[in-house]
Amino acid sequence: MNTLWTHIDNKKWKPETKYAVIISILGTLFGLVGFLVWIIVKNWAFSTPDWMICFIGYPVLLSFYIVVFYSCRHEFQ
Repeated sequence: MNTLWTHIDNKKWKPETKYAVIISILGTLFGLVGFLVWIIVKNWAFSTPDWMICFIGYPVLLSFYIVVFYSCRHEFQ
């Protein structure tokens, strides 16, 4: 995360844009990981699409809080 954070911080964007980009990137990555976990788990249990939404949605919400907590110590400039 530190590498991604540093890469985005080097861009000449406003801080609001940088936060939006990092939340979008991490939300997409965490959502894809949740989807892949659901694909693996659906063979044994949780095979309905409702569970797919849960497996994708909670990691996306978690990515928002991770960015908020990480930004408390590492602010964009």
